[in-house]
Amino acid sequence: MDSKIRRQILQEIAANKDSIWMTGIRLRYQGEMKEWTANKIPLEYLTYNPYNGRIGSRVKTHEKEHGKLNPEDPEHIEIIEDYLWKSNITRNENTLKDLIDNHQEKPGIVTHDGIIVDGNRRASLLNRIAKHPESYPNKNIDHTRYFKAIILPSDADVKEIMRLETTYQMGRDEIVDYGAIEKYLKCKDLKEAGFSEIEIADFMSEKESEISTILGVMNLMDEYLQYCGIDSIYTRLDKKEDPLIRLFKDIKVYSNHSGVPDWGYDPEIDVSDLKAICFDYIRSDFDRKDFRTIGLRSHNNGFFATGEVWDQFSKQHFDQTEPIASEEKSLDDWRKDYPGISLDKVAEKRDKHWQDQTDGALKNNFYLSQNKLTDISNADQPLQLLEKAIQAVEAVNTDARSFFTEDVKDLCTRISQTCFEYKKMIDRNR
Repeated sequence: MDSKIRRQILQEIAANKDSIWMTGIRLRYQGEMKEWTANKIPLEYLTYNPYNGRIGSRVKTHEKEHGKLNPEDPEHIEIIEDYLWKSNITRNENTLKDLIDNHQEKPGIVTHDGIIVDGNRRASLLNRIAKHPESYPNKNIDHTRYFKAIILPSDADVKEIMRLETTYQMGRDEIVDYGAIEKYLKCKDLKEAGFSEIEIADFMSEKESEISTILGVMNLMDEYLQYCGIDSIYTRLDKKEDPLIRLFKDIKVYSNHSGVPDWGYDPEIDVSDLKAICFDYIRSDFDRKDFRTIGLRSHNNGFFATGEVWDQFSKQHFDQTEPIASEEKSLDDWRKDYPGISLDKVAEKRDKHWQDQTDGALKNNFYLSQNKLTDISNADQPLQLLEKAIQAVEAVNTDARSFFTEDVKDLCTRISQTCFEYKKMIDRNR
């Protein structure tokens, strides 16, 4: 059904008093608070908004591979409904039951030609019930054939619709039901549509400073995906929000030269290295609690803030990862090897392969550097450090084949020489 026919039918529904479900609904429209009427609209005269904020990451990832989703196409409708269902299955199961037992309680919002502005999830659940009536024996489900909604006038332009979408999807309590990445994509879309940060903050019931941070983190998310060679595969950002927020804040401080490192770092070159290294650790799904140590803005507590540690840590990191990165196949090449699966799954396999190649080296370098940082922090506690050192030496397995190497011999020589120098220093100061 094309939009012209839907427009005509919705116009008739709006004029039909028998279709009225609720009156006196207050809704801010084009800068003014007005009262509206919600009508009962048969589901077949409505169409989804594929750019619903709830499923933004999935839709953008899908479109990277297949192009635009068409909510008029039956196959694309199934894709949209699947994304909406999987956005939170437990919540959807509970809402579906509630819709059957208690009917729709809150009105949605639709455009004059039937595009759902607010209520895509509820409408998809009503459609799910309609497609499988046999699943609800002994239940009166006649009421689920209708979606109750305010019908906007024809002068609702794209920007006003985006404002309403955001205000009534992400500016209220239901935001907790959205994926972690969706708010970043929504802010990016609004900014690109021409809204100011003040306006976006108003739509989302946030402070302007928070919107500025969200947009900054979103830019970093895009940089991360580009760095990994998986541009616009936004589903690969799942569970990576926290370390990217942490990295954004570290970069912001160090780029402004307001951090407290004990060395004269370059706010462009060295901070760029920090970003690249952190991207590698984020890609490896490294422990988020430990991850913060890399950029921690505290001398003797963070790698970057402690020059002696950073010099060793960063050099070792690039020595180990650059050969692997130079030989890594592109996403397109990986796709040729796995033609039958979705692009985001190919990206997942590619990331997993990279993790398998780098995991041991990244963890080993991190924990060696962490130990060095601890030693520096405890430098004024010689007895504790020496006790720790002798415990480590005594714990060495001299039966292991790896013990009988020149590297181990060289380390033993260094330990012996260092201890000899320490003894001479103690004798001189008695």
